[in-house]
Amino acid sequence: MRDWLRDATAVLLLLVAFAMPWDLGSGGIEEVNDHWWVVLSIVAALAVLAVPYVGAAGVVPALTPQLSLLVKAAALGPLLLSLLLLGVFELANLTDGSEGGIGTGAVAVIAAAVLVIAPRRFEGAEGLETRGAVAGRVLVAVGVGLLTLTWLVEVARYLTSDIGEGFISTPAWSRALVIMGSLLATALPMVFVGIATIRDTGWLPVLASACGSYLFVGLVGRIDEESSASIFDDSFDAPTFFSVSVEKLTHEPGLFGYSPQGSGTILVVAGTALLLALHRSAADLTTDARSWLRTARITGYSAAAAVFLLLAFCVIALSVSAANDVPVDLNGSLISALIIFGGGGVLAAATGFSLNGSDPRRSRALLLAGGWLLAGIVMTALISSGRSQSGFFTVFTAMGVLETFLMLAAPLLVIGALCVPRSVRATLPPLLPEGTWAATPPNRPG
Repeated sequence: MRDWLRDATAVLLLLVAFAMPWDLGSGGIEEVNDHWWVVLSIVAALAVLAVPYVGAAGVVPALTPQLSLLVKAAALGPLLLSLLLLGVFELANLTDGSEGGIGTGAVAVIAAAVLVIAPRRFEGAEGLETRGAVAGRVLVAVGVGLLTLTWLVEVARYLTSDIGEGFISTPAWSRALVIMGSLLATALPMVFVGIATIRDTGWLPVLASACGSYLFVGLVGRIDEESSASIFDDSFDAPTFFSVSVEKLTHEPGLFGYSPQGSGTILVVAGTALLLALHRSAADLTTDARSWLRTARITGYSAAAAVFLLLAFCVIALSVSAANDVPVDLNGSLISALIIFGGGGVLAAATGFSLNGSDPRRSRALLLAGGWLLAGIVMTALISSGRSQSGFFTVFTAMGVLETFLMLAAPLLVIGALCVPRSVRATLPPLLPEGTWAATPPNRPG
C-alpha cells in the first residue's frame, strides 16, 4: 500500500468519524462530536500525518526515522487511551442496554490509527511486515471468535428471555426463522473473514471492501431516535441504509431489532487495516496482475453464492409463513427487490466466469460488473422508496451491510481491480483496440 494511499484513507476515516456514533449514553446514541477529548485526539492524529514528510524533506535534521515513529506513537497515545476507556466503560456497563457500547465511529478511528502508525517509506522499519501480518491475523481471528461467542450468548438470551411485548409467545417456527436469518447475516461475512485471514492473496481486498461497507453503512445509516415505532410498524421511518450503530457485548433487544447480534467488529477491522497497511504489491507485474484478477474472480463467485443463499432463505421464510397461515402479500416492491437481487447474483457469477482460464475477457467482465452495479443502484432506490415486505415478515427494510457489499461494494471492487492497478493495465490487452480514437480523413468525392 503506497504512502499517499495510507494517508488519504487515514484522513478520510478520521474526518468521517466525527459524524459517526461513539457509544451509548443517556439512553441514546452519542456521536464522536459529543466527546471533546476524542475530538482533540483525532485532531492530533491528523496533524501527525505530516511528520514523515517533514523528516523526508530534511526540514528538521534531528528527525530520524526512529524518532518519526516515536512522535507518531506519542501523538496517537490520547486516541488509543480514548479507545481503551471506551472498552472499560462497556465492560462496566455490560448488562446496561442504555450505556457503554462501541460505536462505528470507534471502529473507524481504530482503523485510521493503524494506518497512521504504519511505517512510511522514510521510516523504513524493515522486518515489520511479517510480524505485522501475524498480528493482523491474530486480531482478525480474535474478532471472529468474539463475534461467534457473543452471537451464541445472544441466541441463548433470545430463546429464554421476554423480548418485546408478547414476543415470548411467538411460535417456534417464527423464532427459528429469526435465528436462521441472523446466522446468515453473521456467518456469511465470517466466510470472507476466515478465508482472508488464512490466505490474504487476492482475498484481502475483498475483506477490506467488506469492512468499508460496514463503515459506510454506519456513516450514512441513521434511525429516528425520537420515534417510538418498532421496526415492524408501518410508521417506522427506516433509512436507505441501516445497521447496528453501536455494538454491545450483550445487546438490549429492541434498540437495533429483535434478532441475535454479535460483537467484535472493531477487532476484525483493526486486523484488516493492519494487513492492508503493511501489504505490498508484487514486484513482478505479471504476478500482481494475476492477484488482482483472482480478486475480481473470487468476488464475483463469492458474492453470487451469498446472494443465492440469501434468496433461498427468503423463499423458505415466505413458504413457512404461508404454511402456518400467516398472510403473505407478494407486493410489487417485494417481487421487484427479489428479482433485482437475484439478477445481481447472476451477473456476479457471470463476471467471475468471464475471468476464468488463461485468457480473461476483461471487457466482458467490466460490462457485466457495470450491469451488476446498476442492479444494486436500482435495488437501493427501490428499497429507499418504501419497505419491501410480506405481512409481518420484512424482507428488505433497508440496505444492510451485507446487501450493500453484495450489490454495491463488490461490483465496484471488480471494476477497480480490472481498471486501476498498473500491473493489470500493463499486462492485459487494452480495453479498446489501438487506433479506435484515431482521426479518420473525411470521404472525398472522386
